[in-house]
Order: sequence, then C-alpha cells, then structure tokens
Amino acid sequence: MVPVVVLDPETEALGAASRWRLGLALVEHLAESLEKAGSRLVLRRERAEEALPALMRETGATEAITVS
Repeated sequence: MVPVVVLDPETEALGAASRWRLGLALVEHLAESLEKAGSRLVLRRERAEEALPALMRETGATEAITVS
C-alpha cells in the first residue's frame, strides 16, 4: 500500500485557503504517524487524474482506492 495525498491545483484555486492550510496540518500529522509506523506519505501537487496513474506506474500498483 502506498499512502498518497494529492494537492490538486484546481481545488486550491477555489479560494478555500484556510481550509487548505488546515488540511496541510492534517497531512503533516498523517505523515509523521506513518513515519513512526515505518511507512511514508507520498505528496503530489498536480491534478489527481495525472498524479495517480503516474504513481501507479512508478510503484507497480495495480489498484487504487480513493477517499474524498
């Protein structure tokens, strides 16, 4: 399993800067928790439609499970 968070520029452009910053704090906490468990969080800042297929090719993943 490869934990990943995609920061989509289209979402950032919606003007929800404070919610986005709060989300980054949660992402940082998740990254720290995963690191303590011996894993790591992959962060991508691009459109999800591009980021996920590229990450799947890089890691050899055959399936993606998304949570919105």
